[in-house]
Order: sequence, then C-alpha cells, then structure tokens
Amino acid sequence: EVNIETGRTHQIRVHAKSAGHPIIGDTKYGDDTINKKLKKLGFEGLFLHAKELSFYNPTIEKTQTIQAPLTTKFTKIIL
Repeated sequence: EVNIETGRTHQIRVHAKSAGHPIIGDTKYGDDTINKKLKKLGFEGLFLHAKELSFYNPTIEKTQTIQAPLTTKFTKIIL
C-alpha cells in the first residue's frame, strides 16, 4: 500500500524499485524476468491499482473519495 504525497511522475514506481519491490509489468523500473513470466500467463500492463483516491473538489467545496475494487485480472494473480 502506498500513499502518494507529491504527485511527481513515476513516484510509486521509483520508490518501489528502490525498496526492492519493483512493480510487475513496469518496463522501465521493473524486473524483466518476472515481467516475462507473467506475460506468458497472459498478464500485460502495470500491476498497479488505485484502491482509493481522494481529492478536493472546488465546485462543491468538499473532499471527495472514490473507491474501486480489484479487477478480476488482479485477483487471479494475487489469490
């Protein structure tokens, strides 16, 4: 689980790699061996999911939070 503070480009991807846990499917910062194995299983794209996003909406002058469950694609790999 990651909490983004700055919104800088590639922030999650760079930090995950530096912590020794590169994101699956990341062709720039990821692990080529793992990416190739999962591609053979039919997985493509970044294994990255926004479970919850919060932002201030100036139109209604409130913070809004949106939640999204994992897709089938993700649950097949992690379960």
